[in-house]
Amino acid sequence: MAEYELPDWYKQIALEAAERAAEFDKQLKELKDKVDATTANVNRTTNAVNKTSVSLNNMCKEVGGIGESNGAVAEEAIFNALDRDMTFGGVEFYDMDRNRKRNY
Repeated sequence: MAEYELPDWYKQIALEAAERAAEFDKQLKELKDKVDATTANVNRTTNAVNKTSVSLNNMCKEVGGIGESNGAVAEEAIFNALDRDMTFGGVEFYDMDRNRKRNY
């Protein structure tokens, strides 16, 4: 069997294709590394947002409780003032009930 020698132009095309493939593999690895880094950043950000959300929800509950407590203290103070004298802020009241709520 005779050995067949590939033409130079064919060898050149094969060499260029191999170089392009190597460059493509390099760029693909760089892109994968960037995607992995971005994914890690997104995961860290997501975790931070989730922790912040939990903290804000807890703070909202606490502030709501403080508001209710302050409202109860204010209501008690006004009721005690009216219990002594049915005048409050220059306005005279004729009757009062404790813990009464209006339904509108």
